[in-house]
Amino acid sequence: MRTTSQDSAPSGEHARSFCLLPDAGGAENDSASSPDWSESLVVPPGRSFFVRPADGPPRIVTCIDPGDHRWCALEPIQRERSFQLLIAAGPGASFQANGIQAPPLVLLEERDVVTFDEGRASFYLSIYVRPYVGPLQPEHESLNCSFCQTPLSTGHEVYVCPFCGAPAHSAPADDGCEASQRLECATHMQSCSQCLNPVHTAEGLTYVPEEVLSA
Repeated sequence: MRTTSQDSAPSGEHARSFCLLPDAGGAENDSASSPDWSESLVVPPGRSFFVRPADGPPRIVTCIDPGDHRWCALEPIQRERSFQLLIAAGPGASFQANGIQAPPLVLLEERDVVTFDEGRASFYLSIYVRPYVGPLQPEHESLNCSFCQTPLSTGHEVYVCPFCGAPAHSAPADDGCEASQRLECATHMQSCSQCLNPVHTAEGLTYVPEEVLSA
């Protein structure tokens, strides 16, 4: 993973995305194989569709082709302090959630497992975050730090929560300030003071299955 270094802070739906990580052990037709993480699927903002063509691997598309059968609709949903994935089964389609046959419409979260295509395509749900850590942006100049509640001002480095967009002080390690004058609120936060989601200062997945960590 790497620290985000963008010219401007990504906002809202562009700061985090659901990612479907293949679970080879959960796929009935290929249980002996290792998961191919290059085949992970990113769920875009808005409505999209999970399809598995007869002649190819599963994919996520924004429009359904006439030849696509048994598709499932996907849509990321921000509900108060939780980020969830809405999944709706299309005509003739069904899916499982955490090993149980799911109703036609369900909300899932990070770490849940969803299985499509009658057990032939199983995925862990993770979230890919793109937090902003960098110079104060114009849209934050009139705001207070979400942690210490003191005003943000020009010259401050800030961390912007990828889930709710709340900014907090994040002084760089080599800013030259005396320790008593430095504002490093983000380094003291385990979770965002506003939405309570965990603080992630580096771009990457918020959850990686144990089978990957132990590989």
